[in-house]
Amino acid sequence: MRESRTPVPDNSDGAALRQPAPGGESRFIHVLGLAALDLWSDLPQETQHQVFERAVLLGHRTEADESLREQLAAFLHDRHQRTAR
Repeated sequence: MRESRTPVPDNSDGAALRQPAPGGESRFIHVLGLAALDLWSDLPQETQHQVFERAVLLGHRTEADESLREQLAAFLHDRHQRTAR
């Protein structure tokens, strides 16, 4: 399978992705997120790490989000065998 994703710079703060999605894009974002969760245990560990770190980066907006990393980790550990405690 040919890889055709658009590279995102590692130093990107993801600001463009934090903006509200226009029109039906929010549905696409939602279903892509669900697909990633569904496949999480099948992803290579490095890919899991990259997706997790990007989610933390994109989700961290204010001081109230300081616990996001721990919350996401607990969410994944509770739902996926390969990341289970």
